[in-house]
Amino acid sequence: MAVVTLLTDFGDSPYPGTMKGVVSSLAPGVPVVDLYHHVPMGDVVVAAYVLYHSVGYFPQGSVHIAVVDPGVGSDRRVLMAQAGGHLFVVPDNGLLTLVLERVDRVRVFALTRWEFTLPQPSATFHGRDVFAPLGAWLARGTPMPMLGIPVEDPLVLDLPKPQWRGRKIVGLVLWVDPFGNLVTNIERGRVGGRSIQHVRVGRVTLSMAACYAHQDPGGLGAIWNSWGLLEVFANGARACDLLGVGPGTPVEMELA
Repeated sequence: MAVVTLLTDFGDSPYPGTMKGVVSSLAPGVPVVDLYHHVPMGDVVVAAYVLYHSVGYFPQGSVHIAVVDPGVGSDRRVLMAQAGGHLFVVPDNGLLTLVLERVDRVRVFALTRWEFTLPQPSATFHGRDVFAPLGAWLARGTPMPMLGIPVEDPLVLDLPKPQWRGRKIVGLVLWVDPFGNLVTNIERGRVGGRSIQHVRVGRVTLSMAACYAHQDPGGLGAIWNSWGLLEVFANGARACDLLGVGPGTPVEMELA
């Protein structure tokens, strides 16, 4: 059975639960899964990475509602998309960037049929009043053309790309995950089969590890994480605190 997933920056608040209530009221019996509600507030880049790297583990036909929406209540469009056998409901703020760049044959529609949302949507809670109802209608099998019109120009973020400098790849920290790991934008595929000499963050030089436990307790290291991205970690500790760094920090990988 397909499911509805929720991805937000609402944290520990009543808002995700309220969205689940709306979906369950309009689409009874459809499972609703909390994907993640602790995206850093307003961080559309992190949300785009979480969304892209998570949806493939859900059944085909699932509906993914992603609400990280600094422009809530403004005239930004509300989008629906079909890609890779999945459906998406998002604000038009770049949340779909990685999906649009890496999945073939994406269809995107902008909401025009506001009667499929809750009456008199709040200017501050489109998650409840707009996105949750749309996700429920899609989960019930409502075709996107019944809800809106095709668009060819969804907003795409200019995501930071790692740069080659001789034998080095220079990237940056995208996100500090809940464990204090530093998730970077350096992808394993860019390295190919070349061996890695070391990773450097500021003045600290790190070796690559096969797993977290290969470092002594409290020891720092680097690893390819489950998304295929370079991650800096500390075994049993928070790498962000030990290094005193966060998002935007440069990270260098030197290859043999």
